[in-house]
Amino acid sequence: MTMRTTSLLAAAAAGALSLGLMATPAHAANAAASGRLVGTATCDEGQARLVSSVDRTGTQRGHVTVTGVTSVRWSGGLQLNPYAALAAATADGDLSDSELSALLGGPRKHFVAKHGRFAASAKLRDSRSLDATGSFTSASLTLCSVGVISHAGQYAVTGAMGDGLVVRTGHRAAMQAILSAVSHHRYRLAFTVRTAAGVQHRTVVRTAGSLDMLRYVVSDIKGLSGFTEASVAMTDLTVRTPVERYSIAR
Repeated sequence: MTMRTTSLLAAAAAGALSLGLMATPAHAANAAASGRLVGTATCDEGQARLVSSVDRTGTQRGHVTVTGVTSVRWSGGLQLNPYAALAAATADGDLSDSELSALLGGPRKHFVAKHGRFAASAKLRDSRSLDATGSFTSASLTLCSVGVISHAGQYAVTGAMGDGLVVRTGHRAAMQAILSAVSHHRYRLAFTVRTAAGVQHRTVVRTAGSLDMLRYVVSDIKGLSGFTEASVAMTDLTVRTPVERYSIAR
């Protein structure tokens, strides 16, 4: 796999903004949230699952689990309410790429994967946000990243390079997938949504343009505003590569 050096949250912000369904990171930091979000994302190795919750006192708790990896040694961390930290740090000026990566990645720790699995947890008082991001790099420089974002009735799960899925509820409810694609390759996008109306599926095949980015919006899901889980599986039909999967549940 290609080594990805962009920090998860910078990529997540770029991906969410490019979807046109999310507010800016600074605005997202001010959004109050409660409840629970669960996001999953395909990694260079294996898969990451991130659970973020906020209780009635405003305390945020996060737990990220990485499974299916072959590398044993990893470094990285779990950052809660990362947009608030970004907004505070950039209030007095711009950050360098290294400073941004250090800030959004949070405290870096070392992990040893046993039986292809490792995990990290964090707790943050007075957060009142469900936003969280976990980013980890193996000794062989493969990346495993996952982030969840919630703002004004919009929910997103992102992986490395901003790939992922956004769901917008309320007026003009829709969901959109974004994929760092290879120009002119054909991709199959398979969406699944669970709502009170049951499980609904949409599958489309699209060809990536010259910008190495593929986006697709689905807006005909019944009861989407009440979704409990949404997911997308993205497959390159031109070259055999692993399927990318992203899901967001609440």
